[in-house]
Amino acid sequence: MFYPTQLLPGINYKLIDCDISELPLIRFIELKDGLDIVDVITGNIQLKYIADPTKHIADYSMNLLGIFEIEHLPITLTNEGKNLYNHYCLPPFENDTPIFPTHFELKVGKKYFTLKVYEINNLLIPYEMDGKILSGKCLVEHTPMKWNFWHFSIRWQNADAAYLHHENDKQIKKGWGRQLSSAARATIVQFATSSPDPEYNLIAKGCYINE
Repeated sequence: MFYPTQLLPGINYKLIDCDISELPLIRFIELKDGLDIVDVITGNIQLKYIADPTKHIADYSMNLLGIFEIEHLPITLTNEGKNLYNHYCLPPFENDTPIFPTHFELKVGKKYFTLKVYEINNLLIPYEMDGKILSGKCLVEHTPMKWNFWHFSIRWQNADAAYLHHENDKQIKKGWGRQLSSAARATIVQFATSSPDPEYNLIAKGCYINE
Protein backbone atom coordinates (compact mmCIF):
# COMPACT_ATOMS: atom_id res chain seq x y z
CA MET A 1 0.00 0.00 0.00
CA PHE A 2 1.57 3.28 -1.15
CA TYR A 3 0.63 6.65 0.26
CA PRO A 4 -1.10 8.90 -2.32
CA THR A 5 1.62 11.49 -2.90
CA GLN A 6 -0.87 13.97 -4.40
CA LEU A 7 -1.99 14.63 -0.82
CA LEU A 8 1.44 15.75 0.35
CA PRO A 9 2.74 19.33 0.39
CA GLY A 10 5.51 20.14 -2.09
CA ILE A 11 8.54 22.36 -2.25
CA ASN A 12 6.91 24.45 -5.01
CA TYR A 13 3.51 24.69 -3.32
CA LYS A 14 1.87 27.81 -1.90
CA LEU A 15 -1.23 28.52 0.14
CA ILE A 16 -4.28 28.40 -2.11
CA ASP A 17 -4.77 31.92 -3.45
CA CYS A 18 -7.76 31.64 -5.79
CA ASP A 19 -11.50 31.66 -5.23
CA ILE A 20 -12.65 28.31 -3.87
CA SER A 21 -16.09 29.45 -2.78
CA GLU A 22 -17.90 26.99 -5.06
CA LEU A 23 -15.86 24.00 -3.92
CA PRO A 24 -16.94 21.60 -1.16
CA LEU A 25 -15.17 20.62 2.04
CA ILE A 26 -15.51 17.05 3.27
CA ARG A 27 -15.24 15.43 6.72
CA PHE A 28 -15.51 11.79 7.73
CA ILE A 29 -17.39 10.29 10.66
CA GLU A 30 -16.76 6.84 12.10
CA LEU A 31 -19.93 4.94 13.00
CA LYS A 32 -20.82 1.43 13.98
CA ASP A 33 -22.39 -0.73 11.30
CA GLY A 34 -26.03 -0.02 10.60
CA LEU A 35 -26.09 3.49 12.01
CA ASP A 36 -26.79 6.60 9.98
CA ILE A 37 -25.45 10.12 10.43
CA VAL A 38 -28.69 11.65 9.14
CA ASP A 39 -31.66 12.37 11.39
CA VAL A 40 -34.63 10.66 9.76
CA ILE A 41 -37.00 13.38 10.98
CA THR A 42 -35.11 16.55 10.05
CA GLY A 43 -32.99 15.18 7.20
CA ASN A 44 -29.95 16.92 8.73
CA ILE A 45 -26.69 15.48 10.02
CA GLN A 46 -27.27 14.50 13.63
CA LEU A 47 -25.84 17.09 16.01
CA LYS A 48 -24.04 14.49 18.13
CA TYR A 49 -21.85 13.56 15.15
CA ILE A 50 -20.67 17.10 14.48
CA ALA A 51 -18.53 17.69 17.58
CA ASP A 52 -18.56 17.80 21.35
CA PRO A 53 -20.23 21.04 22.49
CA THR A 54 -17.00 22.56 23.83
CA LYS A 55 -14.26 20.54 22.10
CA HIS A 56 -12.94 20.14 18.56
CA ILE A 57 -15.33 22.69 17.08
CA ALA A 58 -12.94 25.65 17.51
CA ASP A 59 -10.49 24.34 14.91
CA TYR A 60 -12.77 22.10 12.88
CA SER A 61 -10.84 19.89 10.46
CA MET A 62 -12.08 19.28 6.92
CA ASN A 63 -10.55 18.57 3.51
CA LEU A 64 -10.97 20.34 0.20
CA LEU A 65 -12.66 17.84 -2.09
CA GLY A 66 -11.07 17.49 -5.52
CA ILE A 67 -7.48 16.26 -5.50
CA PHE A 68 -8.35 14.93 -2.07
CA GLU A 69 -10.99 12.36 -3.03
CA ILE A 70 -13.56 10.27 -1.19
CA GLU A 71 -11.32 7.23 -1.66
CA HIS A 72 -8.73 8.92 0.58
CA LEU A 73 -11.05 9.13 3.59
CA PRO A 74 -10.05 5.70 4.99
CA ILE A 75 -6.45 6.90 5.47
CA THR A 76 -5.85 7.11 9.21
CA LEU A 77 -2.57 8.00 10.90
CA THR A 78 -1.18 5.61 13.48
CA ASN A 79 0.16 6.99 16.76
CA GLU A 80 3.65 7.05 15.27
CA GLY A 81 2.29 8.71 12.17
CA LYS A 82 0.54 11.37 14.23
CA ASN A 83 3.78 12.20 16.03
CA LEU A 84 5.54 12.75 12.72
CA TYR A 85 2.89 14.10 10.37
CA ASN A 86 -0.14 15.41 12.26
CA HIS A 87 1.21 18.96 12.41
CA TYR A 88 0.50 22.14 10.51
CA CYS A 89 3.06 23.24 7.95
CA LEU A 90 3.48 26.42 5.94
CA PRO A 91 4.32 25.96 2.26
CA PRO A 92 6.71 25.67 0.63
CA PHE A 93 7.31 22.47 2.58
CA GLU A 94 8.41 18.93 1.76
CA ASN A 95 8.77 15.85 3.93
CA ASP A 96 9.18 12.10 3.64
CA THR A 97 6.24 10.03 2.44
CA PRO A 98 4.29 8.16 5.16
CA ILE A 99 4.83 4.39 5.13
CA PHE A 100 2.14 1.72 5.51
CA PRO A 101 1.44 0.35 8.12
CA THR A 102 4.00 2.18 10.28
CA HIS A 103 2.60 5.67 9.77
CA PHE A 104 -0.89 5.07 8.41
CA GLU A 105 -3.60 2.44 8.05
CA LEU A 106 -6.97 2.19 6.37
CA LYS A 107 -10.32 2.29 8.17
CA VAL A 108 -13.08 1.46 5.73
CA GLY A 109 -16.76 2.17 6.12
CA LYS A 110 -16.47 5.79 7.18
CA LYS A 111 -19.44 8.09 6.68
CA TYR A 112 -18.92 11.65 5.53
CA PHE A 113 -20.61 14.97 4.93
CA THR A 114 -19.75 18.04 2.86
CA LEU A 115 -20.03 21.81 3.23
CA LYS A 116 -19.87 24.36 0.42
CA VAL A 117 -17.29 27.04 1.19
CA TYR A 118 -19.46 29.92 -0.03
CA GLU A 119 -22.27 28.96 2.36
CA ILE A 120 -20.20 29.23 5.53
CA ASN A 121 -17.12 31.39 4.92
CA ASN A 122 -17.54 34.83 6.56
CA LEU A 123 -21.03 33.82 7.66
CA LEU A 124 -22.30 35.82 10.64
CA ILE A 125 -23.86 33.60 13.29
CA PRO A 126 -25.91 34.79 16.27
CA TYR A 127 -25.15 33.70 19.81
CA GLU A 128 -26.51 34.86 23.15
CA MET A 129 -24.44 36.45 25.88
CA ASP A 130 -25.77 38.14 29.05
CA GLY A 131 -29.24 38.37 27.55
CA LYS A 132 -27.97 40.00 24.35
CA ILE A 133 -27.80 38.55 20.83
CA LEU A 134 -24.32 39.04 19.39
CA SER A 135 -22.81 38.13 16.02
CA GLY A 136 -19.90 35.74 15.64
CA LYS A 137 -18.22 34.86 12.37
CA CYS A 138 -17.33 31.60 10.64
CA LEU A 139 -13.99 31.56 8.80
CA VAL A 140 -12.69 28.95 6.36
CA GLU A 141 -8.89 28.85 6.35
CA HIS A 142 -6.38 26.77 4.40
CA THR A 143 -4.23 25.01 7.01
CA PRO A 144 -2.00 22.42 5.30
CA MET A 145 -0.66 19.54 7.36
CA LYS A 146 2.48 17.50 6.81
CA TRP A 147 0.41 14.53 5.65
CA ASN A 148 -2.34 16.43 3.86
CA PHE A 149 -1.91 19.67 1.92
CA TRP A 150 -5.69 19.80 1.38
CA HIS A 151 -6.52 20.20 5.05
CA PHE A 152 -8.75 23.16 5.94
CA SER A 153 -9.88 24.55 9.28
CA ILE A 154 -13.24 26.06 10.07
CA ARG A 155 -12.67 28.64 12.80
CA TRP A 156 -14.90 31.03 14.71
CA GLN A 157 -14.63 34.57 16.00
CA ASN A 158 -16.83 36.24 18.61
CA ALA A 159 -18.30 39.75 18.34
CA ASP A 160 -14.93 41.21 19.39
CA ALA A 161 -13.07 39.26 16.65
CA ALA A 162 -11.45 36.97 19.25
CA TYR A 163 -10.92 33.42 18.04
CA LEU A 164 -12.62 30.55 19.81
CA HIS A 165 -10.15 28.13 21.43
CA HIS A 166 -11.65 24.97 22.89
CA GLU A 167 -8.65 24.46 25.19
CA ASN A 168 -9.12 27.93 26.72
CA ASP A 169 -11.02 27.26 29.95
CA LYS A 170 -11.32 30.99 30.61
CA GLN A 171 -13.43 31.42 27.49
CA ILE A 172 -15.73 28.61 28.53
CA LYS A 173 -16.10 29.92 32.08
CA LYS A 174 -16.90 33.40 30.76
CA GLY A 175 -19.76 31.90 28.83
CA TRP A 176 -19.21 33.23 25.34
CA GLY A 177 -17.03 30.27 24.39
CA ARG A 178 -19.74 27.79 25.30
CA GLN A 179 -22.46 29.85 23.61
CA LEU A 180 -20.46 30.34 20.42
CA SER A 181 -19.49 26.66 20.34
CA SER A 182 -23.15 25.66 20.43
CA ALA A 183 -23.99 28.15 17.67
CA ALA A 184 -21.08 26.84 15.61
CA ARG A 185 -22.31 23.25 15.83
CA ALA A 186 -25.81 24.32 14.83
CA THR A 187 -24.37 26.21 11.85
CA ILE A 188 -22.58 23.13 10.55
CA VAL A 189 -25.74 21.05 10.96
CA GLN A 190 -27.68 23.67 8.99
CA PHE A 191 -25.39 23.55 5.94
CA ALA A 192 -23.92 20.03 6.01
CA THR A 193 -25.13 17.56 3.41
CA SER A 194 -24.65 13.83 3.09
CA SER A 195 -24.55 12.54 -0.47
CA PRO A 196 -23.05 9.34 -1.90
CA ASP A 197 -21.80 11.28 -4.92
CA PRO A 198 -21.07 14.95 -4.13
CA GLU A 199 -20.31 17.21 -7.08
CA TYR A 200 -16.96 19.00 -7.27
CA ASN A 201 -14.43 20.42 -9.72
CA LEU A 202 -10.65 20.15 -9.72
CA ILE A 203 -8.81 23.20 -8.52
CA ALA A 204 -6.43 24.78 -11.06
CA LYS A 205 -2.72 24.04 -10.47
CA GLY A 206 -1.87 27.74 -10.54
CA CYS A 207 -3.94 28.17 -7.37
CA TYR A 208 -1.55 26.14 -5.23
CA ILE A 209 1.68 25.68 -7.24
CA ASN A 210 4.24 28.35 -8.01
CA GLU A 211 4.65 27.91 -11.75
